[in-house]
Formats: sequence, structure tokens, C-alpha cells
Amino acid sequence: MIKHVFILILLFVKVAKSNSQEGRPGQIRSSMVQVREDDTRHKTAAQRPCLLWLPPGYSDSSNTPFFPLLVFLYGSKQSTSLSQTNMSALKNTGPFHFLSDKTWNGSADYGGRCGQNNFIIFAMQAGKGSANDAKETDHAIGQLLLRFRIDPNRIIISGINEGSATLLHYISDPTLVHQPRLIIPMSVPIAYGDSVTTIAPKKGIKMWAFSFDKDIKGTRNFKANTIRLVDGFNRIVPGSARLTITSGTNCCWNKYFDPTFRQAGTDSLHQPVNIYEWIMKNISWGDPPPPIFACDEFVITPYKLAGWLSAGKKSKKDAFAARCATPVYTINGKISKGSVIYLERSGDNMQGNSRNYGYSPKLKGALATRCLVIDTEGKVIYIE
Repeated sequence: MIKHVFILILLFVKVAKSNSQEGRPGQIRSSMVQVREDDTRHKTAAQRPCLLWLPPGYSDSSNTPFFPLLVFLYGSKQSTSLSQTNMSALKNTGPFHFLSDKTWNGSADYGGRCGQNNFIIFAMQAGKGSANDAKETDHAIGQLLLRFRIDPNRIIISGINEGSATLLHYISDPTLVHQPRLIIPMSVPIAYGDSVTTIAPKKGIKMWAFSFDKDIKGTRNFKANTIRLVDGFNRIVPGSARLTITSGTNCCWNKYFDPTFRQAGTDSLHQPVNIYEWIMKNISWGDPPPPIFACDEFVITPYKLAGWLSAGKKSKKDAFAARCATPVYTINGKISKGSVIYLERSGDNMQGNSRNYGYSPKLKGALATRCLVIDTEGKVIYIE
């Protein structure tokens, strides 16, 4: 009997690994995502169970748009190995609760002029809410970016309890490269200082935080910590954070993730929005400045991947020592003198300002093999 159980466990792990980072459009998929390069105990890449939602119309085709990524971190208080992760908690809490009961279709629209109104949604337990959990979250997001058509400039991280702790560690760590545009912490477990409230709003990160009027558990005053966080953001960048407190205790966050829950916005229109509409309002393509292209053109832009660039360099010789990480696109997928460089398929011209950039046509993370000079209109004026 024990032998049979062991074989079943091995089969389950094998199937889980084969489905790693996969999804099926319009369906919730339980999967595995890599969170570290190595697991010292098993001598393999460390993986963690997760949930993934791809929009019903999602396609890997190069002529389809990039989507915003909404990350949900569920509080856990423990390390989250395969045996410890409670998948039912991920399905029953936050955005996946409303996807599961089909009261939400994974989209939002507040009337913006352009951009995708569907999310790619990812959920993972937050562990103990530590700095290491933040690093693992960043690694997991990096794996998703490699696999799916996710816009790296439109990442949103939400979390409850320890999930809030993880996301706040995340935005205070400058080594984590996949920084969010927006964060949605709920019931912040500890008081965070200047490492969060000074750096994050200066980087342009906006926040909508939530708590309850009786959000106290033992010695932890979640309400006071959440208020302090919002006040800290707004002290550095006025209007960068908003706060919602309703009646209740440390228990019932689904009311906030419910798409029917709306509150008036803080802009001049005071339009009532839910969480998802607030997100789209703050990341929608072409808003507030005019869109570069019409919405239809955004969807079918013809640009092709041409290679990768490193950050601007002071001299041409520095380019050859740089690792290239930023994907760039051109009309024909090739870079030559006179080519116009785009940072995204949606049509963002790269503003080079006649600076030197390291360039690799082969692999992301490869050493630069050439040097480009790009002018303020995104045109290549020099290649070495």
C-alpha cells in the first residue's frame, strides 16, 4: 500500500511539473511556477503551486497584445511547499473567488481610450511575508514574463496579511527588477518605515490600501499599520495612495475584491470604481496623454522582436561589457542604420537622446556585441 501511495505521489509531481507555467484561456489552472533556481534539498529548481488565469481570447501569436498582470498573494504565515500550500484558500479568496463562481470574467473597463481590459491573473501563497518571499515572488513573475504575453510595465501586486508584507518587501528591494505600477495591500501586518514609504512613491508606484475598523488581532494593529502606510505615501507624493476602511475584523477581504464593490474616485470626476476599474484607470494605454495609435492598431501592431539592449552607456567601449535585458522591436525585426526602435509592440518609441546602448541580437541577458546610438525620435544613427 505504501509503495502504491509513493508511486502516486511521484506521478502527481511529474504531472505538476509537466504543466509548469501553463494555462488554458478562460479557465482557472492549478499549476507550478519556479521561484528559485535551486532547491538545496532536492538539487533541482524550486517550484511552488499556484493558480493562473488567462483571458478567454488569449493567444501566443506575435500579432496579439500584451496584457496587464494582476498578482494575488494570499497570507500564509508558513513556508509554502507543495504539501503546505492550501490551493482551496487561493481559489476561495481574492480575485479567484469571483472567477471560480463566474461572477467576474477577469476584465474591467472604466471608459479608457485604449488598452487591454482583460487581466492575466496569478495567485500564490505569500509564505511568511519575508524579504525572501519577495525575492521568490519576483522570480515567479520573471518566469511568467518569459512564457506569456505580459506587459512588464503593467504589473499589479495585491496581498492580504502576510501577502501585504511580501509586496511591501518587494517594492523596497531595489534588486527586484519586475517592479509593479500599482499595489493593493490589505490589512498590513507591521509598521513599515521610510524604506517603503519614501522610495516607492518616488518611483511612481500608486496604492489603494484596505483595512477594517476593528482590524486588530492580538498585538497586531492592522488598521493602524495600513493608515500609517497610506499617510507615508501621500506625505512624499500627495495623492499617490488612497485608503478604504469599512466595518469588520481581520477576516473578510473578498468584499473588496468583489467587482460590485465600488467607491468614488479621487479625481475630478469622482467616478465610483471597483479595484479592477481603478487598476485600468491607472494603467490604461494612452490615458491621460493621447494614444500614439488607435486601439485597433494597438492590437495588431506589426513590430517584430529585433534584439535586446543594455542601459545607456557613457562611452561605446562600455557597451561590450554590458548584459542586455530590454527587448526592442522594429518593423522588420532587424536593426540597421535608420531603423526606428520601439520598446513595446504597442508603439512606444525609444527616446535615445543620442546615447550609446549595448546591443545583442541573440539572447536576453547576453553580453552586448555591438553598440547603437539612438536619437530622440527613436532612430538608429550609428552602429558599431
